[in-house]
Amino acid sequence: MLFFCMAIAYVIRTSISVTVIAMVDTTNTSSSVQIFDWNKKIQNYVLGSFYWGYVFMQIPAGQLSYRYGGKWFVGLALIINGFISFVIPFAAGKGGWKAVCVCRSLQGFSQGFVIPSFHTLLGRWAPFAERNRMGNFIYTGSTLGTILAMPFSGYLSSTKYGWPSIFYLIGCLSTIIGSLWLIFGADSPAKHKNIPFGERNYIEMSLGQVGNEKMHKAPWKKILLSKPFLATAVAHLGAVWGFFTVLNEMPTFLKTALGVNVSQSGFLSAIPYLVSWITLLIYSTVADYLINNKIMEVTTMRKMNNTIGTWGPATAMVLLTFVPERHFYLTMAIVVLMVSLDAINSLGFFMNYIDLSPKFAGMLVSVGNCLATTVSNLGPIITGLILKDPTSMQQWRLVFLVPAGIYFCSNLIFLIFGKGDRQTWDIVKGETAKDVDEELIEKN
Repeated sequence: MLFFCMAIAYVIRTSISVTVIAMVDTTNTSSSVQIFDWNKKIQNYVLGSFYWGYVFMQIPAGQLSYRYGGKWFVGLALIINGFISFVIPFAAGKGGWKAVCVCRSLQGFSQGFVIPSFHTLLGRWAPFAERNRMGNFIYTGSTLGTILAMPFSGYLSSTKYGWPSIFYLIGCLSTIIGSLWLIFGADSPAKHKNIPFGERNYIEMSLGQVGNEKMHKAPWKKILLSKPFLATAVAHLGAVWGFFTVLNEMPTFLKTALGVNVSQSGFLSAIPYLVSWITLLIYSTVADYLINNKIMEVTTMRKMNNTIGTWGPATAMVLLTFVPERHFYLTMAIVVLMVSLDAINSLGFFMNYIDLSPKFAGMLVSVGNCLATTVSNLGPIITGLILKDPTSMQQWRLVFLVPAGIYFCSNLIFLIFGKGDRQTWDIVKGETAKDVDEELIEKN
């Protein structure tokens, strides 16, 4: 269920990168829907407006999901997002791009609860030996959502129903999935109505009993002074900046620099995410095998994953700047490589929050996500300053060199200061980090 919740959440986030092109595409004669005269600057406002509200709720969401559980926050966020999706076409017709920005900000506001709630739920549900596979499977829903959003947005926008049909379909799916999650989901094994005793006991014991219902006050001073946590947050920032540069700008790049139409752009933009989804499913199984069989330590695995998932895409971005103009297939091959490698960093910094603190994972990721999303909002602004002529390959090269540099620097900090061990500030009274780690390894 969390996999499907993540998928529809990302459909809502990412479909706008194709939809906004359809909303301003005056060449589309297959539909009679309203088309808007929005320049690239306004389009960037629409693309970025989701994150205005999203950033605002990150830290409060981490606190609230830890205290009250993630179930209701996830379900209600999806239902609210579904309702707003129905409203957007009407709002666009009456209030223009400003009204669309307000709607998208409200969607981001409610989705601010999703990632912190997911990490809180994983901290209470994912046994140590299965953490990579469970966490990865759930979060690959974001990749599936991107895969589905782009081609279907492109296809629907080219039909007689036009771009509004995208929002109506998303509204239906989000409401249904959010409602199903509220029916079948649970905050923890202890709150699941039908879980067998043996399964519940295995999960809670494998987590050092951090899955119990007792709340503990987060030691924020120690957390914010923790070098491993700060290094993870910096790695998070670099990964988000790079990912959203590619996500938001790729459809426009394909259309303006390579001359691909909107319908084709949606399908072609989805190809890299399909490859990355398959790559990640295979890679996560291998990662769990290496850790569980003590072939590789957790810290080494996290750093290796993050390096592949950041320096790999950074190298691909640099290569992209040297591709001769109009070499479509070579460009697409590099983009596929870039996105496929980028997916692997989710098994680096993202899972590292749970490694450092199964108990406070939702709070930690909320702080990291707030920092990453806030700073990454500069991405569209910088792109707008660089990209005066969207048909200029030279300007697109500069657009991609910026996130490549951020990828490199953020991972370097993670390599130096990052760790994959449960931290002493996460241990409850009577435990030590060494005792808990040995106990977890012995039981799993």
